[in-house]
Order: sequence, then C-alpha cells, then structure tokens
Amino acid sequence: MSTNLVSIAMQYITPEMIGRFASALGIDRRLISQAVSAAVPALIGSFAGIASKPGGAATIDAAVRDQDPSILDSISGMLEGGSQQDLIQKGSNTLATLLGPSSVPSLASAIGKFAGMSQGTSSSLLGMLAPAVLGIIGKQKEQKGLDTSGMARLLSAQKQHVNEALPAGFSNYLKGVDIPGLRAPATPTREKVAHAAFSQAKPAEKRSSPRILTWLLPIAAVAAVAWWFLGDRGTTVSETPVDETVVGERTTSTQTVETGPVRLVAGGVDLATAWDKTFSELRTTLEGVSDVETAQSALPKLQAAASELERLAQLSEELSPAGRTALARLVDQAQPRLAQLYEKVLAIPGVAEIAQPRIEVVRSQLNTLARA
Repeated sequence: MSTNLVSIAMQYITPEMIGRFASALGIDRRLISQAVSAAVPALIGSFAGIASKPGGAATIDAAVRDQDPSILDSISGMLEGGSQQDLIQKGSNTLATLLGPSSVPSLASAIGKFAGMSQGTSSSLLGMLAPAVLGIIGKQKEQKGLDTSGMARLLSAQKQHVNEALPAGFSNYLKGVDIPGLRAPATPTREKVAHAAFSQAKPAEKRSSPRILTWLLPIAAVAAVAWWFLGDRGTTVSETPVDETVVGERTTSTQTVETGPVRLVAGGVDLATAWDKTFSELRTTLEGVSDVETAQSALPKLQAAASELERLAQLSEELSPAGRTALARLVDQAQPRLAQLYEKVLAIPGVAEIAQPRIEVVRSQLNTLARA
C-alpha cells in the first residue's frame, strides 16, 4: 500500500492547529476546517502534478529542501508568536514559484468559494499550509531515504488518495484552475451515466419481440425439466476459487464447496472479523457524538479507527484478487450508513471544526479499503 500523504497531513493538522489558523486569520474555526479539508489534498495533488513534469521533481525537491527542517515543530509557535505574516509570505512566495503566480489566486478563489471565505483569507491559509505540507513531504523523504526520483514516485502514487480525500462538491470550483494534477474532472455525473445506460438498454427491449419468445420459452422449459431430473437440488455449489490466503503460505484451494462468504485471512488476522469490529466501534463512536465535549472525547477513537483501517488495507494486499474484492464489498456496503452518521455529527453546532479533520482521515482510509 502506498504512503498516504493526505492522511499523514490531516493527522498533523489537529483541531488545536485549526484553532491557531482561525485565531491568526480572525475567522471562524468551522470555515477554516472546511477550507483545510480541500486545501491539503489540493496542495498535495498540485505538487504531484508538478513532479510528473520534466524537471518538476527537482523543483519540488528544491522547495522541500528550502524549508526549515524544524517547520513541523515550530509552525504552531509561529502562529501564536506573531510571526504568522512571515510564514504566510514565505509560503505564498514558494507557491507562486511552484504553481505560477497566476495559478495561486485561482486555487485560493476555488477554496474560498468552497469554504465560504474571502479569496484573501484563503490565500493566507494556503501560505500557512504550504510550508507544513512541504515539511511533511520532506519528512517522508528523509525517513524513507529517498532521492529526487524516489520523491517523485512517492508523489505520483498520491493521485488516488487525493481524489478520495477531496471533499464532495469541491471539484465544481476547480473549473478554470490550470494546475497540473488538479483540474475539474471530466467524468459524467451518476445521473448521466444512468441515463446513458438506460438509453443503451432501450433498443434491446425493442428487439425482444413475441416471435423470439415463441421459441425461447420451449427451450427454457426443456432446460428446467433436465435440471429437475439430473441436477443436484440440494446445496448450491461453486467451482470458483475460495480464498484461504494466509500470509507466508499463500495457499489458495480450488474445490467444490458450498457457496458462501470468502474466508479472508492475512498475517494471522481474520480481516472480515476485524472489519466488523472496527465498523461497529466506529459507528458507536459517531453515534455517541452529541456536542462539542463528546466530539473532543471521540477524537482518539476516530484516530484509532483510522489507524486500524490503514492496517487492514495493508494486510489486504496479501489477499488474492478475489479476497480483496470480497473485503472491498464488505466495506462498500457499510459506507451509506457511515455517511449518514458523518452528516449528523458535522451538523451539530461547533462540532465540525473539531471532528471534521479526523473524519476526513477515516473517510480517506475507508475509500482506500473499499477499492482494495
């Protein structure tokens, strides 16, 4: 599983830091939280797009090396100690160099419109966030011992994570934003896809004439009689492989067995059972949030859920394709219920600015697992 820079960044930007951003900019925490949820993946996607261009990786690498090595530890003090203007100025200059002077206002405008704040405020927020995001990339580069090419590969692996983390509706504001790796998607909406599928299906309905049915029905009747006398009407069986993958042994048996759930085992862990437990705990945590105080107490549990989901995603790589598909299906089936709980929690007054960063991390991990 590739390193998820968005998830790492969102874990670093805690509710306390959201509060410091809000205080420094003199704006409501809720709006800052909304803006950060879009700005962080947008910046990582932009840097990834730049790194994919000829000479772009070297440009990003130079910007990473230009950051104060202690920026991740000192940024909070800079926000509180009156040095925020220096931080904003340096971050804004770095972004102008990387993205181009005309692209930064476009991105700031998109984030501002999405979060409901002025372009000037969102520009200042981007100036604060850029050094932090570059610092996180630099830390990963150092920890993994990456050279410029390795860092480029790390960034190129972020596309899916960025797409999953970008908040719903934000892409509508990206029209006209010309930044490599961050453009409004051209994919049709679900309604258009459904309409196209329906339109394609209609000619088939017209071709199904009564004349065809007159000879199809006898064939079906003969097949039914043959199945009745010759077939096994007891337990339904399947010749498809049943996933019994175990890390280290990698055994997969193909045999005639009763059709049922695929057994998912990796690293000695039953992933289906582990998922059920994580989903149950996550649901209970979200259902328990009713005000600011309970939201604050839920943060460690949300973080634990995100860590467990990341672990399950890593273990899922040891499964066969059939096993990964089965696990992804389990997760996908739970998504609608969790989405309802997210909306309920984030609608509680004062809770969004506290819980949304952690919820976005959880959602990102769930989306990754659902596409395993």
